[in-house]
Amino acid sequence: MACAIRATPHAPHGPPRKSALERHAAFFDPEGTGIVTVGQTWDGLARLGVGVGWRLVLSPIIHGFLGYLTQRKLSLDVVIARIKDGKHPFDTGVFGDDGDIDEAAFDALVAAAGEGFTAKEMNALIRGRGNRRTEMGKLAGALGRWFSAREVELLVCLAADARKTEDGREAPAVTPRTLRRFYEGKLLSALARRQRIRAARIARAVPTPAASGFLHRMVDVGEVRFHVAEARPAGCNGSPDVPQNVPLVVLLHGFPEFWWSWRHQLRCAGVHLDFLWSGSGPG
Repeated sequence: MACAIRATPHAPHGPPRKSALERHAAFFDPEGTGIVTVGQTWDGLARLGVGVGWRLVLSPIIHGFLGYLTQRKLSLDVVIARIKDGKHPFDTGVFGDDGDIDEAAFDALVAAAGEGFTAKEMNALIRGRGNRRTEMGKLAGALGRWFSAREVELLVCLAADARKTEDGREAPAVTPRTLRRFYEGKLLSALARRQRIRAARIARAVPTPAASGFLHRMVDVGEVRFHVAEARPAGCNGSPDVPQNVPLVVLLHGFPEFWWSWRHQLRCAGVHLDFLWSGSGPG
């Protein structure tokens, strides 16, 4: 059945077109109210597989900045229609003043990226552009710089689809195609869908009985509950007695860059990684 777009006196041709930045923010507003609350951001980050620790840090910072910038008053609610006023002090410059993609800036970003950007490379580019919101003051600028770096690390952690050699080791990277989807406001929904599929797969793959070196527990991820074998190996030299080919879900706590270090250590310990989930469930 076709669904007509209803016109209103304020929008005679139907709902106004959303900018790329508005579509990006709308992921956190599934009810379509046009307002994003702290709770909705918390839930949205959870749907992406972001751990509790990260959500505790990011949610108040996001809303402390964007609530004020989109309403020009002390508020933690973010107004999506004014999200263009909440551009970061430190960014890539891809989002223009109208909240849409600046194609020239994106082309320059792609040229700099080559086959893909690591978090370190993208953060270096962002720092090189300097503080674009100096009117916000030095303290806000410093916090904005820190937040932008964490945001980039989180993006690469969740959406990496390539590898690059960096500082003598393989590092996760995000390709220009994935960056384009991110800036178009399409990537977050795709990542959440992938997370749901992954959680459903994990729910059907219960690990074998407890092995030494592992803590077994039940964890809720959204609406899915699954059995987790949580490992904390010391490294290759002190690898635990791990049965081969055991499907594992490893809950990693801390900053995204640690994710790859743990992954390497697990492989050194001889663990077959059928599943690797980079978030953290409740508890």
